[in-house]
Amino acid sequence: MARPNQSTIAERLQRIRLPQRKAALLATDPAAILTPPRIVRRVIKQVANVGGIGLRVPRRKTFVVSRARLLTIVDPLELDLGLGVE
Repeated sequence: MARPNQSTIAERLQRIRLPQRKAALLATDPAAILTPPRIVRRVIKQVANVGGIGLRVPRRKTFVVSRARLLTIVDPLELDLGLGVE
C-alpha cells in the first residue's frame, strides 16, 4: 500500500477541527500543549533568539520545545492549562 504524499496529509489535517486535533495530540503525548499561533511565534522568537517586531519566524506553524522551557516564556494562564499543571 502506497503512503499518501505530503499534500494529501496536509489537506486532511486542514479539515480536522480543533477539538479533534487536540484529542489526537493528547492521545499521542498527554504532556503536549496545543497553543495559539501568537504564542508559538513568541516562543520561537525567544528560543531561536529572533528579534524584532516582525511576524516572520522560522517554523511558525509547528515547534517543539520542552515544557519547562515553555513555562519560562509563557504564563500557564495563557495556555489554559488549568490549576496545578506547572
